[in-house]
Amino acid sequence: MPTGCWYMMQARGYPMAVFDRRYEDLTVDHAEVARHYREGNLLVRRQARGEATTEDLRQALKHTKPCSRTLSAMRAPMRNYASIW
Repeated sequence: MPTGCWYMMQARGYPMAVFDRRYEDLTVDHAEVARHYREGNLLVRRQARGEATTEDLRQALKHTKPCSRTLSAMRAPMRNYASIW
């Protein structure tokens, strides 16, 4: 299940096919953000299996903030979001 962070990464040109590749690419310049991205992804996967608690979902949202904040602050131009949807 894609998150807002996923869509922002796609717009920035990160390869989105394989999570491990996205994670590795993100660690190059944003190690702390990558850690939050990985933790949030694990919680989203748990939710997709129907195993997440309300606290898990709260934590997942908490983990997406650093990713969203960092990606929105980047100077590189984003692609048009209309082409993503």
